[in-house]
Amino acid sequence: MSAPSDEAEGATEAPEPAPSANVTQPPRRHLLAWLAGGSAIAIGGGLLWAYRPGGYFTRDAIDLRALRADPMSNTTLLGLRAIEVQDSTPAGWFAVQAPRMRLNRWFRDDNSTPHDLQSRLITHAKKQGWEWAEDSDSAVPSIWIGRRSSPSTDTDMSLTISISPADSPSDQHYNTVRISLGFF
Repeated sequence: MSAPSDEAEGATEAPEPAPSANVTQPPRRHLLAWLAGGSAIAIGGGLLWAYRPGGYFTRDAIDLRALRADPMSNTTLLGLRAIEVQDSTPAGWFAVQAPRMRLNRWFRDDNSTPHDLQSRLITHAKKQGWEWAEDSDSAVPSIWIGRRSSPSTDTDMSLTISISPADSPSDQHYNTVRISLGFF
């Protein structure tokens, strides 16, 4: 005969709920207002991060990146590894004094004198585009001061190559040459 129908077994469909007058979608302008507000907060937070003291786009951070990009800031020069490295850090939120961006490296060559190492480092610096700073006040023969314009900042960079004044062999900087990069 025929297949039993669902109605015959007593199964009934559930009635569809009537739409409630209280349940509605928020108006489009409310969604746009929430989206605009969230975007403003996100963009403001990103700008705060980038331009905060010590942030990516501050003058100190730009100067520090320019110093680190210079070939003389490497920790290995002429096949010698720096025995000590000191780098400045950008000022933080509650810094009392603005730091001077400076990179210091100390090199030692046990096979030569500090004067010989200094002259080799000066020759290497000249090959990298550094020139003697004519207006420097250095009348000391163990100090060489170079100058060149920075490609990413509007100020001149300075390079100082000096023999460490340490007299005691127990001093870490004994027989070392210091390279210091900064800005005039």
